[in-house]
Amino acid sequence: MSTPPVVLKDKNSSSQTYLWNVGQNQSMRNASPQIDSIYSQDSDETFIVSMVESEEIRLMGSASGLRLARSGRFSNDPLQALAEWTVRMFGHVNGNQGEGWVLENDFTGRTLEGVIEEFQMTRNRTEKYQVDYSLGFRVGQGMMPDSGLSEPPASPSDEGTLAGHSLGEMEQYMETKRQQLETHEYVTGGDDDEGLSFEDNEIEAQSGATREIMIQGSIPGDEETRQAFDDAVRNAIGKLDTVTYRSPFPGRELEVIPTSFESTREAGITQLGEYMVELIEGTAGT
Repeated sequence: MSTPPVVLKDKNSSSQTYLWNVGQNQSMRNASPQIDSIYSQDSDETFIVSMVESEEIRLMGSASGLRLARSGRFSNDPLQALAEWTVRMFGHVNGNQGEGWVLENDFTGRTLEGVIEEFQMTRNRTEKYQVDYSLGFRVGQGMMPDSGLSEPPASPSDEGTLAGHSLGEMEQYMETKRQQLETHEYVTGGDDDEGLSFEDNEIEAQSGATREIMIQGSIPGDEETRQAFDDAVRNAIGKLDTVTYRSPFPGRELEVIPTSFESTREAGITQLGEYMVELIEGTAGT
């Protein structure tokens, strides 16, 4: 099977991860002037003495379990292969990325070094073997400890649960994991200019990673079943008590706190209760 045109190579090891079907590549390069404005003078007298630059890359695409299963790098079962790839991508987002990653992109012809800031995955019920994804990459030199890539087991199933209640038919599932980063930018164009650029910016972990989950779905069945689910989730809002979330994809148990819940019933439809719930992974603080 041919190699995809976008690949992440771990600077700390020989590990590499392929990004499939990248449909959009966004580059956001910013320059912030360091100015010295003269007291009582107009704007044309302002001295722009130096600049600091930074660049962030966002890649958006889709991953196919059917293709991953044929790649020889994951399970030969399409759903399991897709779950394994998804778990691996989430595993990249942490504060222990060492020196970071090398992003090789044949589309743009650029090779950049940096740190992974965010990975987001969206999965729709009608697309069993596909996930849409977005990867946030900050250009610079990683200055973090290196603990290696953590890949917990992936075990996809047909049903998810929250606080012991079935999540019914999950129409759309979105999961986002972010790592808080701090960039130390090099000053260019002034007395401190040593021939360095934004690619030499040093990036550190500012704090830990966060994981947020959004689920839209419906609860089929009788009124008692729907009401029990509504009550369990609604009563958890605003409390610092965690509940267990069992995700059908990629398949794992997380301790979460519900932060938002909407429930909709339509007149004349007696067998369906639509809902939207937002969760954040973590443990209750004291």
